This record gives sequence, C-alpha cells and structure tokens, in this order.
Amino acid sequence: MAERFNSLLPDFKEQHPNNETIQQMEPVELVGSANFNPRSMGRAPKLLQTIKMNTLTLADALNIDTGEFEEAGNSGMQVINISQQQEANQEVDVQTTLDLVNHLAMPDSNKEKLREIVHEFEEEAESEDPDESRIRGLIGDAREYSKDVALKLVMVAGKRGIDILDQAQL
Repeated sequence: MAERFNSLLPDFKEQHPNNETIQQMEPVELVGSANFNPRSMGRAPKLLQTIKMNTLTLADALNIDTGEFEEAGNSGMQVINISQQQEANQEVDVQTTLDLVNHLAMPDSNKEKLREIVHEFEEEAESEDPDESRIRGLIGDAREYSKDVALKLVMVAGKRGIDILDQAQL
C-alpha cells in the first residue's frame, strides 16, 4: 500500500501544481526495504494509519467526500471515520469572476475573449437601464467558455436585482 501511495503521489503533484497541501506531502516511509522484514510487522498498523491519514489529507485537498468510502476487505482493523464540514462564503462580484477567469485551464485567447464578455457584462449591468436580454446573451456567451464563470455572472446579476430569468422558460 505504501509503495502504491508513493507511486501515485508524484502524479497528484504534477496534476495539481498550485495545491499547497498536495505539494507539501511527502512519500510514506516504507517499513524495511523492498524485501519486507516480518520482524517489522509491529510497525505495520502505524504505517497503514499513516497511509490512511495521507490519503484522507489528499482527498480533502481535492474536495473528495470520504464519508462514503468503505473498507475494502476485512483486515480486522478498527475503521475510523473522519468527517468535516466546511462552510465558505465568497463575495461574488465582477473582480472575483475575473480572478476565476485568470485561473482557468484554457488557452489565453479564450481567457481574453471571456474577459471581454465579463467586461461587457459589467458595463451593461452597471448602466442606468440594463438590458436584461443582452445580459442573458452575455451569460450565454460566457457559458460557451466556462459554466463556472457564467454561474458567477448569474449571481452578480441577481445581486444587482437584474431579472435574467426568461419568463417564457418559467
């Protein structure tokens, strides 16, 4: 198990270069060498616990719900379930939406187009008499690039009291 964890850790580090938690994780120190020494079996439960805690930390860093994990096999070890609840509030505005655009994994040309859409949205939303159909169109355009950005624009419009729901769709 330790070897498997250690072999996967570099892949996670490569796939998530901006995740500090993952980048700071260290490989699990193997008990003995490649030829497992039966005399070191007393350390095996501690090693398994270390692997489990590292795996849970990794899952938490990736926002994976571990509440539904089940024990594979019957090792006779006591299962410890750890559950956490987190609540995060983030102010949603045009600036946080632009920050999201800057962190998206997409070509720079698409990011630039998305930034233009967000700026057009901002101009229209802040105008004296915002055109709701134009705002809906801009949100639709943003959705072509990123559903997350489009959702943030919907929230910004809602905060500003702009009715973006098409009455015909209700």
